[in-house]
Amino acid sequence: MKRRRSPVGLVMVAGAARSGTTLLRVLMDAHPAVGAPAEAGIPALVAQLARVWTIVGGGTPESELQLTRSSRLAIRRAALEPMSSYCLPRNKRIYCDKSLDSVFHLEAVHQVFPAARCIFLVRHVMDVVASALDASPWGFNAYGFQPFVQQSPDNFVAALAQYWRTHVEAMLRWEATHGERCLRIRYEDFVAEPDHTMKVVCGFIGVPHDPELIPRALRNRPVDEGPGDHKLAHTEAISASSVGTGKRVPLALIAPALREALDADLAALGYGPLGTDWSVPTEGQATPRDERPGGLTNVMSELALSRNGYRRRFALIADDFAQERWIVDPRGGSIRNGDGKVAFAITGSADDLVRMIRGSENAGALLRHGRLRYVRSGTRQPSFGEASSALREATSVLREAAAAASAIQPRDGTKRPDGPTDDQPRTNGNVNT
Repeated sequence: MKRRRSPVGLVMVAGAARSGTTLLRVLMDAHPAVGAPAEAGIPALVAQLARVWTIVGGGTPESELQLTRSSRLAIRRAALEPMSSYCLPRNKRIYCDKSLDSVFHLEAVHQVFPAARCIFLVRHVMDVVASALDASPWGFNAYGFQPFVQQSPDNFVAALAQYWRTHVEAMLRWEATHGERCLRIRYEDFVAEPDHTMKVVCGFIGVPHDPELIPRALRNRPVDEGPGDHKLAHTEAISASSVGTGKRVPLALIAPALREALDADLAALGYGPLGTDWSVPTEGQATPRDERPGGLTNVMSELALSRNGYRRRFALIADDFAQERWIVDPRGGSIRNGDGKVAFAITGSADDLVRMIRGSENAGALLRHGRLRYVRSGTRQPSFGEASSALREATSVLREAAAAASAIQPRDGTKRPDGPTDDQPRTNGNVNT
């Protein structure tokens, strides 16, 4: 008699779209003991069969699931067929399902597969919104965004934030009662330390850690194999460069009530609140793509600012270079590197700040697309008109300083110092009036 092999176990990767779930799935599929195909929808299949068995047992579509032992076994057999078909020929003993709607079917899966484990992958809401907008240039008919956008067609940011909130709160509710079978991973930690993350994942699902897992997965990355992240087939390395891209999304498009709810969810996940200065990195917290200063240092050190008692002090802060923080003081006629009290700040990449000063791109367009942001102190979110007015004020001051510098011929060839001196105060990047 042929010996029957044991059925495969089930692990689920759940998370909102644009949170790195496809990347995690592909890494897990590269493990010798884990099979993780493209989004097949095993949790949705289990939930639908559970609903069918509930109805034929005398319930209604609105009833809570009412499964007998025999119905649970029937559903389990039906789900195990495709799971085993993928895993057993590859000598894998764990089936990993990654489906974007799985978080809404956890109760049905738990009744049928009580030993199943959940890996929740979470990412900052504003980075998810930014990634969702980038992934949907021609419409929102993918990733499950469409129902939310249809409810808020005049505000995509609010719609996508609500999409994120729905997924995260479903995860948090499940964790509250089934925490022993859940592992939560933050996207930011995942891409910063992928090997450590996979070591934790392997320990959680009970398989040995494989140090060659990541290079093998990326070397054999999938091409058009099914639903998932469109970028992955063209990804050759795990990078943290997309962390913080949500700072370009206008926070003013999120109403106070929704923002309060998002802040509560962010706190539960270990993130800070969406304050008015959220889009400005504090000193030393930039996410540089290069350790060397950019062209902003050269541009700022060459400006010649004259005294003007009617214009406010402001700051220019680069997102991508921690040392590129400049205080522009029209009243004192000075420009210096460092931190200090200002009326407002303009922040963006170092290159976009240079484009603003030189006028090589329209500053209003840079503001509109979130490549430049206006930040001031206080709790009220500024209007676009207020931001545009402040940007125009800053641009006027800087371009006048650039014009003055071009007219000045230095007698000794010296330049304004690039860095702060000992008598220049620093304030951790806070914007104060």
